[in-house]
Amino acid sequence: MSAAEKQSFGNFPAAIWLSEEIFSMAQALGIEAEKAGKLTGIVYRLAEATSENKATHLKITDPAELNFLKNATGTPPISRLTGTPERFFSGEETPLIFEEKNAALYFLRHYRQEIRIAQALLRRASGGNAKQAIAPRAENIITSALPFPLNAEQCSAVRSIISSPLTFVSGGPGTGKTALLLRALLCLYDENPEIRIRLAAPTGKAAVRMKEAIREQARRIAQMPSASEQISPELLEKCQRLEPGTLHSLLKTGASPITMPAPCEIDADYVIIDEASMIDQPIMHRLLASVRAQTRLVFLGDKNQLDSVGPGRIFGAVCAARQLLPARTELTESRRFNASGFLGAFASAIVSGNVPDAEKLLREQEESLPFSPTFSLRPEKFSPKTVDEVLSEIFPERLRCVPADIAPEEILTLVESSRVLTPMRVGAFGTEKLNARARGLFAPPGTATRPHFHGQPILITRNAPRERLYNGDIGVVLLEPQSHSFFAYFRSGDGEIRRVPATLLPDHETAYAMSIHKSQGSEFTRLAVIFPKENSPQEFLSRQLLYTAVTRFREAGDASKFILYYDRETLLGAVARENPMRELLFVKRDTEISGTQNTAARS
Repeated sequence: MSAAEKQSFGNFPAAIWLSEEIFSMAQALGIEAEKAGKLTGIVYRLAEATSENKATHLKITDPAELNFLKNATGTPPISRLTGTPERFFSGEETPLIFEEKNAALYFLRHYRQEIRIAQALLRRASGGNAKQAIAPRAENIITSALPFPLNAEQCSAVRSIISSPLTFVSGGPGTGKTALLLRALLCLYDENPEIRIRLAAPTGKAAVRMKEAIREQARRIAQMPSASEQISPELLEKCQRLEPGTLHSLLKTGASPITMPAPCEIDADYVIIDEASMIDQPIMHRLLASVRAQTRLVFLGDKNQLDSVGPGRIFGAVCAARQLLPARTELTESRRFNASGFLGAFASAIVSGNVPDAEKLLREQEESLPFSPTFSLRPEKFSPKTVDEVLSEIFPERLRCVPADIAPEEILTLVESSRVLTPMRVGAFGTEKLNARARGLFAPPGTATRPHFHGQPILITRNAPRERLYNGDIGVVLLEPQSHSFFAYFRSGDGEIRRVPATLLPDHETAYAMSIHKSQGSEFTRLAVIFPKENSPQEFLSRQLLYTAVTRFREAGDASKFILYYDRETLLGAVARENPMRELLFVKRDTEISGTQNTAARS
């Protein structure tokens, strides 16, 4: 391989090593040097996209590359598909799959996952597990006003959950996904007290919130004088005893795909997943391989949120697929955001990509700042000083200067409700720099550079099942005066506070500031969103990113505070920019996929 070709792959050894390996593999398969060089360049870009979790495939837009791949049918490592995927299921397997119709190049593993996911979902949606009639008692629970009446969309979602083999419920913050879930659970347990239900979420934090929301809804029903006439205490207790876990624990996945064991069958009549927009393609593939044919599947999420961190935009693809329309219910009425209020209207403008409306709302809100103690919009030039001001304003005093005798329950509540969000991890206004400044401001004197300090919020970044800690869990480190040792405190799914010695913590980081990606599934009553002008790839700053950030806020009384610190051009550019990077191509295969269901089942 020439020096010029090596230069095109970057100046770091790993890139050159990988490009040379691909080139050598192509030549070993009998491909002449010129074609091997072309194939190497294309495959390297595919490897880069998939390894960085950008996509499951590489879209080919260059006419010369398209022509090269179209003519590569006889090349050993490539299988070219021009029509239906029938050949893929005939036993022929090659390292690369080029799907000509959609001009997409795949590694075999990702292509196989995508096809099998589509097949499995379509089989379930088309009646692989027949719909059940809704009993009168269940209909009475659905339409009951306990603890408040469900709207028509929510009632429709409950009916789908209890009667259909596959249900996807999409709704933004405050649309009542958890409220309708409890109604569905009550209906299911009322029909069959022995029914086996498993609840899960992609992160530990989301699983905890799922548990807390169910318990709170059940508590409100139990407190109503007339509740026992419709809902027995035993029924409510069954719902409260459910223990949501993480998807990783449900699927018994390893730390990496290399060490991941074979899928284990999930013994359940129902599997219900919250925050389903965070599920990536490999996890969805494993889930569908683990559930039995008769198990009913329910996915709750928000189609307008960010894509999953891993490759594959499963939830968004399902919500865009015409073939899966019967399995979908969309919730549009939000109780958290007044549609005519600033944040509700702003979120709506972001989702629709309406730049003029978004700009008008920003200017109107900026002009009304003196009269709005909750919402503060600041289209100003960023500096370290202004960042310090935001940090000091958004975090309450007892988080800025943590008393030595503060109760873990109190500080956990403060930590869980206060956060700064930013798009980037690195850069002047990335999480690394923001957390470093927060440590300097809030850590006790002389402790800012140490691994732990009293009052330090932390975010777990690696699953540790032995300690029952999972990626995304939020905790706080406190110094125990008696032993002079550091302990971390976390809130478990049942609301109990757990204490873990700091020396036993898995990988973690300080969490005054978080990336917007990692905030999915969370909500904060004191929130600052920083959306600066940065040298980030333009496609990264999308409307999904901005929508996810601003909808993490939940107004709850006078202590609530929302600060949006932004560069106007960057923010409005994000409103205009949708990121379809991770779209699953099965959305576009209307006839091909449905025509190969039986073949896929045999493979």
